[in-house]
Amino acid sequence: MKYVVILSAVISFGLIVAGIYFDYQDDPIKHKLYGFGTIFMFLVTFPLFLYWRRNKMTREKFLWKNPNSPENKKTEE
Repeated sequence: MKYVVILSAVISFGLIVAGIYFDYQDDPIKHKLYGFGTIFMFLVTFPLFLYWRRNKMTREKFLWKNPNSPENKKTEE
């Protein structure tokens, strides 16, 4: 999954950089490259990255537990 995320990021950045290159050449395809690069980044790369990172996290890491709370004392007994 890591390599798919990296590959999609490289593709999206490559499309954007190609759009910048064609911007200097005054080619009308530049707008399509900017658009496809941006859409690919936000609709493919970011969701893949978030899905990949979500599977690596545990919910207990982000929970705040008060050691003096009566609920925690009940669960410890």
